[in-house]
Amino acid sequence: MRPRALPLPTPWRPMRLATALFLATGTVVAQPGGEAVPREVEDVVGAATPPSAAVDLARVEDLYRATSFSDCLKEAQRLLEPGNPEGVKRPTEVDRARTYLAACRVRSGDGEGGEAEFERAIRLALAENRAFPRPNSLVFSEEVVERFDAARSRLEAEIEGKRRSAMTAAEERRRQIDRERETASDREERLFDLASREVLIEKNRRWVAAMPFGVGQFQNRRATLGWVFLVSELAALGVAVAGISVEFGLSDWAVREGNHASPEEQAKANQAFDRARIAWVTGFYSLCGLAALGIAEAELRFVPEFRTERTRSLPDDLHPPVRREAQAGRQGLRLTPAPRGLGLGIQLSF
Repeated sequence: MRPRALPLPTPWRPMRLATALFLATGTVVAQPGGEAVPREVEDVVGAATPPSAAVDLARVEDLYRATSFSDCLKEAQRLLEPGNPEGVKRPTEVDRARTYLAACRVRSGDGEGGEAEFERAIRLALAENRAFPRPNSLVFSEEVVERFDAARSRLEAEIEGKRRSAMTAAEERRRQIDRERETASDREERLFDLASREVLIEKNRRWVAAMPFGVGQFQNRRATLGWVFLVSELAALGVAVAGISVEFGLSDWAVREGNHASPEEQAKANQAFDRARIAWVTGFYSLCGLAALGIAEAELRFVPEFRTERTRSLPDDLHPPVRREAQAGRQGLRLTPAPRGLGLGIQLSF
């Protein structure tokens, strides 16, 4: 069983009260080193505690040592009451008052309440960016110290959980930013590719497809078939023109020399005339048939338009940043291996 601290002897109590009154009402604050701190410096550290509050805080300590936990609890609550002009003001004295308040709750049988008081005190100290002191095991019982450790451990776990959550959220945010940056970079690349490609649209016309000599086939970009129709129709046209020319020539000969020609010459002329007529008639109908066939084929397989895609150069300021950096990285002075050491070379990209 842990020994319990006894209250101070009676002769010492007036001395402690007088010391508290001196420290509270003096114009300087005494420090352990013996030096005096001006009142202005004390106001920066914390508001001055009224003399009565210093006396009451010493009384709280005495009540705790005297195991008068109910009176100790009431007195500590009064000193910590917000807006109380006679309450404690300095952070160190506020921490002492809260420590005794929690300890009195624990010793009076309300362990959960005391642990809650410790947790509240630690939270308030953390809000002021300072640490709440751990109760002295030589002054307070083991149960009080354990309650404080439990409250601090719970808060540390809570803070660690919040820290981990914040780190997870920050990491997720960083990943999201990276994804957004990557998406934006991909989008810029796609826009650059789209801008660097030019599409030419060539419109075809129906009336061109209705022309003979393979014109419709060439318009539909069927060059081989177009050449077939062009050569065959030109050949048929040549045969027709040649036959007509021969026939006209024989007609002129018959008009000039027919009456004076012999029967044999007339027979040969008539035979040649018939052959010429057959030739040009055959050529003419062949030309008409081939032309009609070519026009029909061009109209049936008519292509309204052709799209041609080609690459065009863009200004440097429109290139994506990654591509510009890559191009810049390929230019400049570089150290290159040499047979007897290193050599200085210039690298350029074209």
